[in-house]
Amino acid sequence: MADQPEGGIEIGEFAGLMTNADPNDLPPENSQVQTNVQSLVPGRLDVRLGVVQQASLTPAGSGDIITLYTYVAPDGDWVVTVHSNGDIKATRDSGTKTLATGVNVTMPWTFSTVRNGDLIGVNGYQRGIRWDGFTSNAEDLGIKEPVAAPTVSHPGGGAATAGDYACAYRFLDNTLPNPSVSGISTITTVAVAANDQFSWSDIDSSADSRVTHLELWRSTSGAPNVLYFITKLAIGVTSYSSDTSSDQTLIDNSVADASKKLVVLAPSGTVVADRAQPPPFTKPFVAQFQDRAFYAGYPNFTQGTVTTNGSTTVTGADTGWNADMAGRYMWIDTEPRPVLISTVAGSGTSLTLDTAATTSTSGLSYNMLPSAYERNQILYSYQDEPESVHSTFEVIVQENTKATDTITGLLAFGSLLYIGMYKHIYTLSFFVQPRIDVDIRLLAHRGLVNNRCWDVHEGVVYAIDRAGIYKMSAGGSITPISAAIQDIFRKDSSPLDWANQEWWFCVIDYQYELVRFHVGYTEDETTRPKRALVYGIRSEAWWLETYNYEMGDGARFTSDGQPRVALGGEDRRVFFTNESATDTGGPCAWTWKTGVHRWVSTEQNNVRRLEVLAGPNTAGSIALKTYSNRSATATDWGVTVSSAAGEGVATTSGNSSATIDNTRSTGYFQVRMDGLRQGAREVDRFIELELSGTQKPTAQTISQVLITGVE
Repeated sequence: MADQPEGGIEIGEFAGLMTNADPNDLPPENSQVQTNVQSLVPGRLDVRLGVVQQASLTPAGSGDIITLYTYVAPDGDWVVTVHSNGDIKATRDSGTKTLATGVNVTMPWTFSTVRNGDLIGVNGYQRGIRWDGFTSNAEDLGIKEPVAAPTVSHPGGGAATAGDYACAYRFLDNTLPNPSVSGISTITTVAVAANDQFSWSDIDSSADSRVTHLELWRSTSGAPNVLYFITKLAIGVTSYSSDTSSDQTLIDNSVADASKKLVVLAPSGTVVADRAQPPPFTKPFVAQFQDRAFYAGYPNFTQGTVTTNGSTTVTGADTGWNADMAGRYMWIDTEPRPVLISTVAGSGTSLTLDTAATTSTSGLSYNMLPSAYERNQILYSYQDEPESVHSTFEVIVQENTKATDTITGLLAFGSLLYIGMYKHIYTLSFFVQPRIDVDIRLLAHRGLVNNRCWDVHEGVVYAIDRAGIYKMSAGGSITPISAAIQDIFRKDSSPLDWANQEWWFCVIDYQYELVRFHVGYTEDETTRPKRALVYGIRSEAWWLETYNYEMGDGARFTSDGQPRVALGGEDRRVFFTNESATDTGGPCAWTWKTGVHRWVSTEQNNVRRLEVLAGPNTAGSIALKTYSNRSATATDWGVTVSSAAGEGVATTSGNSSATIDNTRSTGYFQVRMDGLRQGAREVDRFIELELSGTQKPTAQTISQVLITGVE
C-alpha cells in the first residue's frame, strides 16, 4: 500500500438530507439518509434530543390525542386536547377538566382565543364550544334564538302612546363579564290605545343550558326599527304583566345606558338586533381578526356506509351522525343527484331526506356536504361578539383562476387574514366592517394541505401543499424551500400518505429554530403521523425525524419560562421535544448515510481509510457500515479486529456492521480498508458510508467524517 494516499473527501459541514438527486452526484456535505440527526450547528451533526412524556400535562382519561392547542388564560396556560373517544379536555399542573364529551372526531378541531379571552372550538360537523378558562365545562357556542313569538295583550292602566308597537324577547347568558345573548324572537306587532299597558305571555324557554335569563324589548309607538329594554327575567318565566313605562321613559333610560337601545337594522342594512345567531355548524375553521371571529371551510363527512329503501329514510352503519347535520346534502352512490337532509335521529344511524331515494341498496358509500353555495363562503361575527354570526355576515372568495379550489384554512397574519386553499392563497382585509369595505385578493399560486399545516416565525409563514414546502413573506413573496427533498412530493415516487393528509400538522420550535412538518408515510400504516420533515431555519438543511408514537397535533407551550413544543400522541400522552437523550418508549435510533463516492482509479496500491470524529458518549456506540458498488446490502468486513487494535473500531468477520467504541475520550476513530490497485478486473469501485446508533444516555454528536482514497 502506498505511503501517500491519493484522493479523499472531508465532510465537516453536514448540509442535510438530499433525496432529490442521484446518489452518485450528491454533494459530499449532503446525505442520502438522515434520520433523527440534526444539521443544526455549523460543523456538527447532532442526534436529536428526546421526545419525553410530561406527566403533569397528560390528561386524565383515555383516547389518543387528535388535536392539541395551547390556551393562554389569565391565571396560567392550559393544554387543550381533543381525544379519539370524543372528549375535549384542558390540563395543567393543577389537574384536568373535561370540557366536553361525545364530540365528533372524524376530523381535527380548530381552536382560537378571541379578544375577550374566551376559547372557541369548531370542527364543522356539529355545534362548536366556548370556554372561559374557569368553569368546569365548556358550553355550546352561541345561543339559539327563541322559537316562539311572544303574545302581547294591552289592557288599560299604563302610559302607552296610541299606535303600533313591535315586541320581542331574547335569551341571555348572564354568567359572563360581558353577557352573551341570542338573536331576538319573531317580532309581535300590536296596535295599542293611549294609556294602555303591555301584558306578555307565551314566552318560550331556552334549550341551551347556559341561558340564565331572558330580556323583553319593545319599540316606541310607530317606530319599529328601534327596540328598548323593558326588563330582565329569570329563564323559565313565561309571562310578565308589569310593563307600564311610557315611551319617553324608555328613551330616557337608553340615554343613560346605551345598552338599553337596540336598533333592528342599521342605515347600511346591517342586521343589529338579530345579529346574535350561533356561529354556523358547517365551518371547521375559526380565526380571530380585527375584533371579529371568522368562520370558513367546507367539511365532507363520509364515515361508514348507508342503506336506502326507496323512501326518505336512510339508515347508516358506523356513521356517527348528529342532529347538527340536518340541512346538509347527501351524495349517495347510485343516486342521480344530491338530496337535502331534513332531520337526523338521535341514534346517529338514521336520517330523513327531503326527497325519497330512488334505490333500495345497502352498503353504499356517500358524501355529506353543506350547500355548494358555502364552498368558498366565509362568515364573520359582529364586532367584539365572536358568538354573533348572522347569516348575512358573509363574504365570498371569488375565484379568478382556471382552477376550482376550496378553502383549507385561515391564518391571521399581520394586517391581513390569509385564506388558504388547496392551490392558492388569498388575503382578506377591511377598514370598518366587511359588509361595506372588504377587500379579497389573490396572493399566491401556492396552496395549503390543511389548516394545521402552516406556522409563523419572525414574520415569515412556513407552509406545505401538494407541490412541496415553501415560505412566504408578509407581502406574499413565495420562496420554495423543499428542493432538496422535492422527489417525495412527486406522484411516481412519493412515500407520503396523502389519504390521511387532514391529520398532518406543522409547528415551529422557537428555541432551536426548526420547522417540523409532521406528515404520514404509507409504509407506517398509521392514520396520524409518526414522522416529521424538519427544516433548519438558519442552516437551511433538511432531515427526517421518527417517533415511537403517532402524533395527533402540536403547539408551543411555555413551561418554566421557556418556550417548548408540546406534542399530543397515542393514549392521551403529551410530550415535550428536546428534553433528554432518550425518547419516552425507547432510545432514539438514528442513521446518517453519505452519497456514492468513487474510489480513485489507479494501477498502484492506494491508501483507503475511514475516519470519524465524534463526541464521546459514556455508554454509547456507533455502528459503521459500508456499501460497495451501489449495493443495497452492506459489505461484510471480512476480518475480526478488536476495538483496541482497530483504533476504536471493532470489526467481525461475517458481519457487515463495525462497532465504534464511543466511550473513548479522544473521539477519534479510524478503520483501514483494502487498498489494492484497480486494474481491468472487476473490483470495488464505489463506496457509501453509513453511521447509525441509539442515543443513550447522553447526546451523541458527529464532528467530522473523512474518506481517504476516493475521488
